[in-house]
Amino acid sequence: MVAGRLLLEFLRLVMKLVRARSLLIWLLGSAVSIFAQENSPPVVPQSHSWLTGSELRVVGGYSPLSTKLIGVTHNRRLVFTALEYAVPLAHFHGVTLGYYGGIVPFVSIHKPAEPINGTAYPAATNWGGGVEPLGFSFSFRNTSKLRPFFDTAGGILYFNDQVPIAQSSQFNFMFHFGGGIELYRNGSHFLTLGFRYHHISNADTAHFNPGIDSNLFYVAVPIWKRAR
Repeated sequence: MVAGRLLLEFLRLVMKLVRARSLLIWLLGSAVSIFAQENSPPVVPQSHSWLTGSELRVVGGYSPLSTKLIGVTHNRRLVFTALEYAVPLAHFHGVTLGYYGGIVPFVSIHKPAEPINGTAYPAATNWGGGVEPLGFSFSFRNTSKLRPFFDTAGGILYFNDQVPIAQSSQFNFMFHFGGGIELYRNGSHFLTLGFRYHHISNADTAHFNPGIDSNLFYVAVPIWKRAR
């Protein structure tokens, strides 16, 4: 009988300990849950697409003269057009990193009459087109109506005749670097005024490779935008 009572008391003690342990675990779990809810950061709605803020723009520019920095051809006038697609990639500390690329439906280079290797060539305007698939931009002051930026891009061009001189090449590479101002109205980009130091050359794929360095002043106007 005594052994039976001791066994019964022992079982009661074990049951009390199990209940107490269960209660403790429940209390700790509840406390952790409440703490996590109170200290978790608020949920911020995310953009529905990484394309948010992208735009399609028309670019038109003119260079009244060529200089000699990389290329050595002088007295060339450049007309440049492009249809460019731009998309922001990242925002950090008031700076936006963006990608852009596009097609160059029309570009022309006017060259004066000049002798080359003893042969006189008349004045002419050569025209062509191409693509600029790789470009990057950095814009600043993301909340301002006037946002300065600088950018760089590269691509290829093909002309109806050898450019910039005879015995060079119809096929050329191009790249530029420059900057300007983006104008915003009611938070929407509506105009860009910029300058590009624009270089064209055949990268020594032809007999001559004098290259052209142009001071390109341009205007860009968005014709389609994806809302921010």
